[in-house]
Amino acid sequence: MKKQLFTALFSGFLLLALTASNAQTISGACQHNHQNSAAYNHHKFTAQSNKTQAAASRSDTLDIVNYHLNLNLTDLASKELSGTCAVHLASKINNLDTILLDLKALAVSAVYRGNETNPENYEQQGELLRIFTKKTLNAADTATFIISYQGKPATATYGGFYFGNNTAYNMGVGIGIDPPNFGRAWFPCLDNFIDRATYQFSIHTKGNMSAFCNGTLQNIDLLGDGTKITHWKLDVPIPTYLASVAVGAFSTIESEYEGMNGKIPAIIAAPDANLDDAKISFQNLPQAFSGFEQAFGPYIWPRVGFTVVPFNAGAMEHATNIGYPLFAVDGTLTWEAAIMAHELSHHWWGDLVTCETAADMWLNEGWASWCENYFTELVYGPQAYRDACRTTLEDVLRQAHLADDGYRAVAGVPAEYTYGNTVNRKGAVVVNALRGYMGNEAFFKCLKEYTAAFALKNANSYQLRDFLSDCSGMDLTDFFDDWVFQPGFVAVTLDSMAVKFAGTNAVATVYLRQHTHQTNHYFNAIPVDITFYDQNLNSTTRRVFSSGACSFTQNIELPFYPIYAAIDTNETLSLAGLQAQRWITKTGNYTLPNTQVDLEVNAVSDTNLLHVYHIWAPPDRPQTPPPGWILSDRHYWRIGGVNLGSFKAKASFYYNGSNNGGLLDAALFGGLNENSLMLLYRPNAAANWQKLNSATLNKGGSATDKMGSFTVASLQFGEYTLAINDPNRTDTLTMPPNDCLNLTALNQPPNNNNTNSHKQGYLQVQPNPNNGQFAVNISLPATAVPQMAILQVADSAGRIIYTQNINNTGGTQQQSITINLAQPLTAGTYKVSVKTNSYVLASTMVVL
Repeated sequence: MKKQLFTALFSGFLLLALTASNAQTISGACQHNHQNSAAYNHHKFTAQSNKTQAAASRSDTLDIVNYHLNLNLTDLASKELSGTCAVHLASKINNLDTILLDLKALAVSAVYRGNETNPENYEQQGELLRIFTKKTLNAADTATFIISYQGKPATATYGGFYFGNNTAYNMGVGIGIDPPNFGRAWFPCLDNFIDRATYQFSIHTKGNMSAFCNGTLQNIDLLGDGTKITHWKLDVPIPTYLASVAVGAFSTIESEYEGMNGKIPAIIAAPDANLDDAKISFQNLPQAFSGFEQAFGPYIWPRVGFTVVPFNAGAMEHATNIGYPLFAVDGTLTWEAAIMAHELSHHWWGDLVTCETAADMWLNEGWASWCENYFTELVYGPQAYRDACRTTLEDVLRQAHLADDGYRAVAGVPAEYTYGNTVNRKGAVVVNALRGYMGNEAFFKCLKEYTAAFALKNANSYQLRDFLSDCSGMDLTDFFDDWVFQPGFVAVTLDSMAVKFAGTNAVATVYLRQHTHQTNHYFNAIPVDITFYDQNLNSTTRRVFSSGACSFTQNIELPFYPIYAAIDTNETLSLAGLQAQRWITKTGNYTLPNTQVDLEVNAVSDTNLLHVYHIWAPPDRPQTPPPGWILSDRHYWRIGGVNLGSFKAKASFYYNGSNNGGLLDAALFGGLNENSLMLLYRPNAAANWQKLNSATLNKGGSATDKMGSFTVASLQFGEYTLAINDPNRTDTLTMPPNDCLNLTALNQPPNNNNTNSHKQGYLQVQPNPNNGQFAVNISLPATAVPQMAILQVADSAGRIIYTQNINNTGGTQQQSITINLAQPLTAGTYKVSVKTNSYVLASTMVVL
């Protein structure tokens, strides 16, 4: 990865492929099998562990109101902590005589109730601490239990409590443990996502050390022995995994932000040697703060806080005291989106509204991962956002199923994959699609209302669905059924378009097809934005809806006659396709990131539009495939656009069957090497595939590494796909439903290329054959009313290479139109036509 990250962002913390002296390196990726969405229940996931359910059920019996942690961290070299935790709680039931708390690895030495001098009985068994109360509690009764404990705190693969070089700090979630909440690594607590409490901290350190915790600093007691006690207080209730302490030789960068509810102090604590770098690395933090407030609602917390610690495996979104990795404070902006913005956004997604169970972790992590991309929009603009979302989508399409051992829904993941790529990276993809479905106005309005309605509460995916539906007036059931509760994606293509004139305007009918990518069903009611272009490159966008395998929309009114249309050019839908659109104005190399296509323009005489769509779904199969032809089962390309001049370009189409490429083309090879590969071409979705014999295979240094490219010397509009010639295999994929295609224009009479007349009208090309310079003689038949007419020249592949409007006043007219192209046409057969609503004149022309 370019960011040197594993592609998972873990509970606000970022899992990084780096080695730490004080933290174990994360290795490998989570593995699991396909999970059907039936496992998702409105209240609980069956994938949820018994431990998690048990911990959550304890919140039905008691409520922790406040924790006061009084910890001695004066001897960091011992890697031990000691102290007391005063747990103030309220009973929710009558006759409560046993208090169940969580504590891992640390030994309890005494438990007292309030100011009583006689200790309570208790028992430690595994990670459970049972306190047997001498006086039972009834519903609404409160009590404080003061627990003395000490020892070497626990760590996980990621998370727990760490001691480093004159530092001590916690990371509140544990990877590889179940449940992942990891408050129990350093204090006795009710360790689940549901229970929230306020906090007080009294941290005893050496005099030259600083302690940073959640909330606001209350005071510092200087003791006579050269030590001190630092007191912090957080009055906003949080779950245990968000509680935090960090001790070290810190200096601070302090500022103040103007929040919606008043001024908010901001404190970045870091080693003194890193302060200058921190000023650079955090320079866009104010924009993130103000942008997130505008998008999600007021920042309710008493401070914005980051504390830089020597943890090389990531970061953690402790409320107001984010644990931030030292390596990311490097004097650059490399990590500002992936870590800084991600962690800050958790103060809405996770800290403010918390997932009800770990199985719904995408509500925390997927949203925070999406906020990385949204941050790029806030700071660098909409195109940067689209680029970031496209990169995230490609990463998910390539790698998420490998990291998570299968294609999964973002909701209802098993416990071992709580922080996998599906939850984090695909979660971000799903949020981008939700934004596209809802539109910006409804999306951001309802997000602010959602965070307000569920502030300091838990939520699940169904509650999010229902709230956004009610708020927006849109029924989002289809969206959640397709995107959240089921695995996979769909791609949508525009297979054909029929156009008729309507006075000086036009009316179009579009035919859409869905292509499935690792999902067992077609999606319903996808809002698809189609952008139409005319011969002058004017454009207009209309929204239609795609449901099922095939759909069409009629009577789309347009202000001009379109000659090309493209789907989702603003990339709002996170479909199973990666696209690039370029305005070609000069020769040279054009980058088309994420499409696996490179372009070298050799000639251009006007502005041209090129659209490359890399579709991550199987291409159509030939109706009668040649023996041994095996087409790709994963992807193909569609190239389109508007060519107004002598556009000539060379293109390279890349294949990659390696692990780094997500094994995209691995299955295609079977037991063969690259010498058996072919590149196929067809001009449109109605044509049959043909081997492109002119394509040059570039194997690189090896014919067996499954990496290389095909070079096409003269790029044509149409579709391209990879195939292999394997006489020992039969292509098992079938053609899609044949009723998806309709390439016959509606309300337009049939035309025969050999007929160049209509009633009293005719069309004649002179000379014919010619050398590419010619005139068109036409006689337009009389019509009752004036009609727009359009003259077009198309090549043998059906690509329109010349368009001109013709004035038709309604009476019989004769015109001679000289066609002067910027560059002569190449040798071949061309179709010259004139079209109106009521007739078509056409003639075949040969260029020598």
